This record gives sequence, C-alpha cells and structure tokens, in this order.
Amino acid sequence: MRLAATTTTDPVERVPDEQPLPTAGSPGRPQAGTRVYTPVPRFSYRLADLWRYRGLLRYFGKVYIQKRYRRTWLGWLWIPIRPTLDVAGRVLLFGSLLGVASGTRPYFMFFIVGATAWRFFSIGVIWAARALELNANLFNRVHLPRVSAVAASIVPAAIEAGIFALIGLVGAVYYKVTQGSFFLFVGPSSLAALAGIALLALYVVAIGLWTAPIGYHARDIRFILTYVLGFWYVITPVIYPISSIPEKFRPLAEYNPLTAPVEFVKYGILQTAPPTDTSIVVSLVVLGALLVGGVLVFARAEARAAAAV
Repeated sequence: MRLAATTTTDPVERVPDEQPLPTAGSPGRPQAGTRVYTPVPRFSYRLADLWRYRGLLRYFGKVYIQKRYRRTWLGWLWIPIRPTLDVAGRVLLFGSLLGVASGTRPYFMFFIVGATAWRFFSIGVIWAARALELNANLFNRVHLPRVSAVAASIVPAAIEAGIFALIGLVGAVYYKVTQGSFFLFVGPSSLAALAGIALLALYVVAIGLWTAPIGYHARDIRFILTYVLGFWYVITPVIYPISSIPEKFRPLAEYNPLTAPVEFVKYGILQTAPPTDTSIVVSLVVLGALLVGGVLVFARAEARAAAAV
C-alpha cells in the first residue's frame, strides 16, 4: 500500500519513491507534488532509513530531553543533580556500609565506571520503549521511519551517562591529588570500552524494536521494564566485581548477555580482567537474535500503523 506523507513544504527532508507518483486527482492516491515513505520489512532498508533520516535522531533526542524535565521547577538543573545524588547514595550504601570489594582501587572509581555503562543502557531502554507513544501525534500526520525515534533514545542515555563519566573524572582528579593515583587507564586497550558502549547501544535499539510497538498501545511495558531492569541490574556485575561471585555461580554470570559489554567498559578504563570468551559469544548471539527478530516485528507494526492512517 502506498501512502501519502505531506507536501514538499514540510520542513522534514523526504526522499521520493523510485517509481513515478500518480497523477493528481486519482482516487485514493497522493496528490501531485507529494512524496512517499513506504515501510519495508528489511534490515538493509532499516539501516538506510536511519542514515537517510539521520537528522531525526537529533530532533527526537531533543524531544525526549525536553519531555523529561518539562514542568519541573529546576528544569535542566536536574541533569547533573539526579546522577550526583544517585552516585552518592549508592557509593555510601555499597562502598561504605556494605563494604563491597573493589580490589586495589577506591570503590567509588570501581562503581562509577560500571554505573556509567549501566546508566547508558537502562535510560536508553526506557526511552526506546516510549518512542512511538511520545511521538504518536507526529507519526499520525507524517509518514517517517519510526525506527529513528527508537534509535534516538540513545541521545538522552548518552547525556546522562556523560554526566556519570564527568563525575568519575572529577573523582579521579581528587584521588590523583590526595592519593597520587588517577585510577583510570587510557591506552590502546581503552578501545575495549568503546566496544562495550557500542554493544550496549545496539542492545538499546534491539530491545526498543520489541518494546516500542507494545508501549504505543499499553503503558504496562514501562512498569514491567522497571522491574526487569531492577533485577537485571542486580545480576549484572555493575556494583560488584565478577570475581566476588561464588565459583559455582560464576558460569551463570557468563550467560548474562550484558556481562560482556559491562566488563569490556571496566576492562578498558579500569584494567580489570577482560570478559570471557563465553560471555562475549553469548552477548553477540543474543544481540543478533534480538536485532533480527526486532526488525521484523517493528516493520510489521510500522506497516500496520501506516495502513491505518
């Protein structure tokens, strides 16, 4: 089914269909001068859509940030306040009160690196699940690739993770002055941290492809994700080193698909032990399955939504 979008006066860039448009006045057809976006359930087309409409990533990312802090007294000040309070509370609980092991480095440095990676993932998943719901009015008027709204969830996630990273950098400078050690490593192996972040970004998009169509129809997905992420946070080696897990349960951690990305980040920045081969393979296999299945599910949902307009 071919669907009219808007006229060419719309400020969002569009790419015309490869075939010529019908003539004006044809019943049930776009008028002359319109451009068409046709959903196609192919992985290659999804990648092409993301690149062709890459400007939408910035637009949707800005929308998410504005919606998060709209109708608050402090407004944008919440961007640094929330991460700071979160870090302070968790470091006090797990580092000081519970005495979680962190090796030869201060627990603050160990925690902030893992928390940065986790925050990037968890915030991205929450916004990806709401991508279609938050932009429903726009998509009802303009036929655009909805996958851009899902991918743009990485923008607010990256900003919040960046604040965590900045807090960690301030802490590293403090320890350099007071203890003579920076506790952060920068070198060729730091590329492993980038690989971990890239895996987490792909997981955000992959999970969003499954949850965004559900979130459009039912807000229950938000409550479900809150509990799922809370449980996932506990079983992922973020607040504790994987070496502290009892030996008989350690293989279970390797089957957690998020273990490898988080361990990559910690290995690249803190020089902890790298993730095992098993955890890497599990993470890549699960990610591939989520992406392929998610593209098919999302494309069908997108086509049904477009046909209903």
